[in-house]
Amino acid sequence: MDYYDLYSSEDLIQGKLDDSQFYLAEVLTQIERKDNKGNTYYDTSFSGLFNDVKLLKNTNCYIKFRKDKVNRSILSKLPFFSSNDKDKIDLDSPEFEQYFDVFSDNRMLTMQILTLDIMQKIVDFKREMAMDFEISIINQDLFIRFRCGKMFEAGSVNKFSLDKDLLYKYYRILSFCLEVSDLFIKSVNEVIL
Repeated sequence: MDYYDLYSSEDLIQGKLDDSQFYLAEVLTQIERKDNKGNTYYDTSFSGLFNDVKLLKNTNCYIKFRKDKVNRSILSKLPFFSSNDKDKIDLDSPEFEQYFDVFSDNRMLTMQILTLDIMQKIVDFKREMAMDFEISIINQDLFIRFRCGKMFEAGSVNKFSLDKDLLYKYYRILSFCLEVSDLFIKSVNEVIL
């Protein structure tokens, strides 16, 4: 989904949802940079939880859910900012659009796949957890990613293993990934013949 030079992953969870392969892991991606003295260093481009589900059918398009346009509206005032608004899709849910912008190269298919129950599940989770996350469907892959750093690292979990709020947060992220993936799998299967 993004460019990176270094990739590392741990704590892989894998399985099947309705015959679709399901992968969930903590992922770190970094971009190699050089300072003005020629020394190499790495900037983190992504650190968090990454979910990849292989859909049973190929959408032959991309659909991306990104954080609401509030940040983009500020950025759009800058002369060098380029937003890909030609691919932005307006939905029939002001509540959903309050949190997310949706971009796709196939408007009709996106409207068919993105059902009201899927939008409601995403909005409910966003409201409850107040976490930033992104969802993308690219051809036959469904990606969900949370920029949550190393919150799933063994040391973090052991340190706070009695913290019920943190354990609930872990549980909700994992259950959300499973629930929304299942909804998308079913929706894509119904829409694409």
